[in-house]
Amino acid sequence: MDEDCWYRSEMVKLSADKTKATLFLLDYGKTVQAPLSTLRPIPSDLATTPGLVCLVTLRGVKSGSTKWSPEEIAGALLVLDVGGETQFKVKNVEVDEEFKTIISMEDLEANDVADLM
Repeated sequence: MDEDCWYRSEMVKLSADKTKATLFLLDYGKTVQAPLSTLRPIPSDLATTPGLVCLVTLRGVKSGSTKWSPEEIAGALLVLDVGGETQFKVKNVEVDEEFKTIISMEDLEANDVADLM
């Protein structure tokens, strides 16, 4: 995290000794840990703005079993360039009958991400 910026977050866990918090960054979709002493209340005008991220399902991508193996996770992280500079285009957004958001993604060379996984 950039030390010169503030991030909107939601506390998802407090350490047993109540000195650290696990935070979900509402506008980045990352989970981080931070000392409780560094946290500040969010200004009320920012508290009503929804986060910029949402949970989605990538169309055509499923685990080989009921749970993703470490190898499958490593492969997905590589393709998705987590933490890197790769950009993707989101296409075919659909909400199913269970209110899950399902998307297709392609890289800037028009490769379907599901096909790369």
